[in-house]
Amino acid sequence: MRVRVIVVLLVAAAAVLLPGIGGMPAARAAEFRSGPSPSLAADARVNDDLYITGGTVTVNGQVTQDLLAAGGTVTVNGPVDGNVNIAGGTVTITGPVGGTVRVAGGSVTIDAAVARDVVVTAGTATISASARVGQDLIVGSGMVAVDGPVGRDVRGGAGDLRINNTVGRDVRVDLDGRLTLGSNARIQGDLRYSADAPATMASGATVTGTTIYDRPPEESSTARVLRWLRATLLRLAWALLAGTALVLLLPRTTRQVTDTLRERPAISLGWGVGALIIAPILAILLAVTVIGVPLALILLGLYLLALYLSQVVVGITLGRVLVSGRELSRVQLWLAMLIGVTVVVLFRLLPIPFGWSFWVSLIIACLALGAIWTTLTGWGRHRAPPSAPEAPPAGAAPPVA
Repeated sequence: MRVRVIVVLLVAAAAVLLPGIGGMPAARAAEFRSGPSPSLAADARVNDDLYITGGTVTVNGQVTQDLLAAGGTVTVNGPVDGNVNIAGGTVTITGPVGGTVRVAGGSVTIDAAVARDVVVTAGTATISASARVGQDLIVGSGMVAVDGPVGRDVRGGAGDLRINNTVGRDVRVDLDGRLTLGSNARIQGDLRYSADAPATMASGATVTGTTIYDRPPEESSTARVLRWLRATLLRLAWALLAGTALVLLLPRTTRQVTDTLRERPAISLGWGVGALIIAPILAILLAVTVIGVPLALILLGLYLLALYLSQVVVGITLGRVLVSGRELSRVQLWLAMLIGVTVVVLFRLLPIPFGWSFWVSLIIACLALGAIWTTLTGWGRHRAPPSAPEAPPAGAAPPVA
């Protein structure tokens, strides 16, 4: 029955996916395109908004209103008269934009004139020398290079920030790394920043207004320990609250999932690795069809919930081992949860370098996701062979047929 339900869900997902493959015909209205490599040809024109999603997205034609794009690689070479909103892995904008650019991605390059604001969140963001931001530049990125002019303010936070052109008004940024002002940097207002060290200013760089450097306060060892304790206790309280809800609301399911993890840890780990990778990919495939967005949001929500509860599942499993006894009452199960989740959370959050918390969390997530999947489907779950009939005591008369 469980396998049949899952097959039905997969068929339903396929039914949502298939109609979305391929683009829709052009029309004088909002246009939707999706697929593995959707595009807008250079001689094409959309006289309204364009919604385009896929693996590799290319927009070479003109969009007279707003553009909304999502994909692994998104390239916008054509002009957009309205706003541009993009989410992608690698994003490149070379066509002029008449409104505001809002983009989130891994690597973002803007090599175009933008009439209004640019709002960017990325691992690496570059405003090239041939680009121009008409109004404000707002950043939240790891590495930011501003080689083109900005009409008004530069604001936000980043790891490292380099400015090598004119900023019409103020620069106000919080940096984890360093601020570098190149020889062509001209800040025509105030410069206020926080960083690990004072800014590096090349010969020729100028700041017309006031420069204020907010040095981060030095944190003592005691303060660091207290901060770690506060954060750890808060996370532990959240986990225990989630574990209490599981034990009270779903005691039978909790026992089944933790039984699976105890009996089949290797199978659970294997399925968990697959679920960890496949679930977000399936959510993206559903999302790019546009009509599959509700299913994508549901899947993503369940996925994130399962990831968070993974520490609880592994903790309850550990607690049941420590408490001993397979058939526990609800109170005993709750006590096992208290013990196990506390041990798992504290172990996961130990202040050990080299990515300790990440790798421990990854293993915990794979174990729990796999146990949940194995319990739901029954695939790989151990089934005990039927027990042999009990032998009659010696000297007893054989049963009558």
